[in-house]
Amino acid sequence: MKLILCTLFGLITIACIAQNVNHITIKRNNSECIIDVNNNELIPSSHYSHIWTAYDNDGKYFVVTDFKGKEGIYELGKKEVLPCMYEEISMFRNHGFVTKGEKWAVISNAFKEVSGFIFEEVSYFNNEGFALAKTNDQWVLVDVNGNIVKYLPFEEVNTFNEDEVYKKAGYNKKYGFVDRNYNVIIPFEYEDVGDEIDNMNDVFPVKKNGKWGYVNKYNRVIVPFKYTLVRPIRNGFGRIQDSECNTVGLVDAKGKVLFDDGRYVTIEDLEEGKFIYVVKDSITGERIQGYLNSHTFQIVIKAQFQACENFSNGLAIVEKNGYYGIINKEGNEVVPFKYNHIQQSGDKYLVTLSGRHGMIDRSGKIIVPLEYEDYSYYGSHTIITKGGLKGVMDRNGKILVVPKYDSIEPISDNVFYATKEGKRYLVTLDGIEKSIE
Repeated sequence: MKLILCTLFGLITIACIAQNVNHITIKRNNSECIIDVNNNELIPSSHYSHIWTAYDNDGKYFVVTDFKGKEGIYELGKKEVLPCMYEEISMFRNHGFVTKGEKWAVISNAFKEVSGFIFEEVSYFNNEGFALAKTNDQWVLVDVNGNIVKYLPFEEVNTFNEDEVYKKAGYNKKYGFVDRNYNVIIPFEYEDVGDEIDNMNDVFPVKKNGKWGYVNKYNRVIVPFKYTLVRPIRNGFGRIQDSECNTVGLVDAKGKVLFDDGRYVTIEDLEEGKFIYVVKDSITGERIQGYLNSHTFQIVIKAQFQACENFSNGLAIVEKNGYYGIINKEGNEVVPFKYNHIQQSGDKYLVTLSGRHGMIDRSGKIIVPLEYEDYSYYGSHTIITKGGLKGVMDRNGKILVVPKYDSIEPISDNVFYATKEGKRYLVTLDGIEKSIE
């Protein structure tokens, strides 16, 4: 019995305390339960040893495990819609698979078994309402009603992520590409192909006679097979790489080779018309980074940094001589190189200096003093730590909850789950604290 790896996108474990919209999973009465912002139990305590999110359209169904280890499905705030009688459940968008013993069956959006237990391996259902499955060692495409709609002549294939247009597939150690309906687009005649294609450029990286090149959707060679490695087209460009995966050239969205002369060690993704490029320092041999114009490939900010981030609204975070600062598109220093770390937060920046955290604006002006020991993002909020205690700050640096809790996590935009001295509370942004013992 196997669940294909990609199903991890459809079923994700919730820990003893995990956040979701307007509710949270907690331990109570030696079991897991789900409460809302008013401490009402939406899935009751004393019933289940584990509760897992089931990714459905409405966000209201959960896979629950009873104390005998069997799984079912609970509709949030109502009742079990599928009794705890299965070894395992995989759901995605109100459809899924259940297993008894060694085989899987399809369950419908009405939570009814609509196929027999005939599948040895399964995946999650995609947006089109189809899933990969294997029966009698044959890959098939099954619909949400449990019908086998297509037998697939593949030995190797994986399910599609939402943004993927084409996918690698193979038969008898030869590989090609299939589309989202698992129709063969590029025949299985290559030693290897790129893992996935997430754009509509119809340019495919393939390997033949030990070398890589590109073909178009008609399987015609548009870039000769002469490279150590090439990558799928992303953000308008494909990368020609060497045996150490260093980028030594670029291909555009039509498969035209722009250059392949190894002038750079690496070229990273672009934002706001800039590539980040990496070269080796001629004196030290260390890798240093700078910026290229993404149209002309001319150097606009010479390599001089240990690390570069993409530009955002005209500014970029960079590291130089072990310290972080911020530069503009001309390469001029806007924020001095004095911080141990800088992280963007909307139009502000969280900064770290000597183990203390604060916030600055785009000009470098301090708007939150560097007096916090830690911070972490949760949606539109930042959890801060001062004196070992936690509170909440918004993205503009305003303190919403004074640090006084041992732990704190958001349930909604206005309500937080917090612990203090072994007790548990619901805390609102206006300071109201309600015990949930």
